[in-house]
Amino acid sequence: DMVNLFDLEKLNKKQKFYDHNQLINFSNILKIKIIMFKEVASNKKIKIEKKIEENIYIRIDPFALDRIINNLIDNAIRYSNTNGYIEIILREIADKVEFIIKDTGIGIQKENLKNIFEPYYQLTHEKKNLQGIGIGLSIIKKILDDIDAEVEVKSEYNEGSEFIIHFEKLPKKSMLFNSSEILPCSNPIDFLYNFELKKEELCIGKPILLIVEDNINLLAYLQNSLLDKYNIYYSLNGKEAIKKLNYMPKPDLIISDIMMDEMDGFDFFKHISGNDEYKSIPFIFITARYNLKDKIHGLQSGAIDFIFKPFSIHELDAKIQSIIRMQTTQKENNFKEMEKKLAGIIRDDIIKDRFNSSNFDIRCKNNRITPREKDIITLLMKGYEYKEIAYTLNISINTLKPTINKIYKKLKVTNKVELVNFFLS
Repeated sequence: DMVNLFDLEKLNKKQKFYDHNQLINFSNILKIKIIMFKEVASNKKIKIEKKIEENIYIRIDPFALDRIINNLIDNAIRYSNTNGYIEIILREIADKVEFIIKDTGIGIQKENLKNIFEPYYQLTHEKKNLQGIGIGLSIIKKILDDIDAEVEVKSEYNEGSEFIIHFEKLPKKSMLFNSSEILPCSNPIDFLYNFELKKEELCIGKPILLIVEDNINLLAYLQNSLLDKYNIYYSLNGKEAIKKLNYMPKPDLIISDIMMDEMDGFDFFKHISGNDEYKSIPFIFITARYNLKDKIHGLQSGAIDFIFKPFSIHELDAKIQSIIRMQTTQKENNFKEMEKKLAGIIRDDIIKDRFNSSNFDIRCKNNRITPREKDIITLLMKGYEYKEIAYTLNISINTLKPTINKIYKKLKVTNKVELVNFFLS
């Protein structure tokens, strides 16, 4: 869910957007959420059973509780096989309120349990089956830390998982305060289970980006966010991206994750850097871990920048625009430098001889170039600027510009470089 991306970004920036000083009827909101999720679960023939004690209250922001319930039930459904079983329990035990979600899903390997609450942590090397779980769990952990609640995870690989959250039980006197019975409940997003990226299409005039990222949800988010400004091509790993470069238009910029199966970001970048056709393409790394050694290695190898997850899409877009502008400016400067070099060549005696030869007159005649147009061509090929030509021939700039465009049209060229090549070839 892309909502998690925005929430995680705010939480990491210490932005206060939850008010946990609210008394919430956990029992009621959980019942409503289960009704919503049962429809989603039925699409995978997953059965949801509930054991909910009545009138259990906790202090928490209702939107934060909505996030916790959404992410845990969503993961239980997402990572359960068809005909699976999910049990949801809410009860009071001693001085705690326990919220439990058990599933018969794919489970988590023991060596990964200690890391599952890290943002973007990938649970196994078979990451295509487990995309997105790290974002939601990290949101849950940050919320629970804020309210001094604890989470416990039990799991057996290929057998299922059990998440147990321990909330503080409120004293009876707390129940005298009014609580909100009208609670916000966001709808489960069913499309995530059958998600498809948009078709790659080339729109002339837009810069071309190649995004290499194995998290399909994040990839789709980037595609959707940037598609209005750029042509977006994508691959799920470095090996796939190398194949795609053979038949897609040459990209203006490559954005790549680092941790990927098949071929990681560093190996992909090394391959690109060793290819004369692609080594000049600017390269941005996206990574979930801040590792100074990796960053220095990447920058020394020639990468333009690093973006660390979670990131602001506006920050990424700003970096992309800045790099594209630099590229455009560099191309313009290179073109002007070429023009200057050509102008210098034209002033050489050898070129002057060729320029004054009968070949020039014949080509002008064959293309119906008038004497005045011929004078303008002569001055253009000698490297004169528009103002100098207008002054020399005693005509206005407003008259000169359309005349030059007319010359280009007659000779079927588009600029001064092509004009020079036409007469010197």
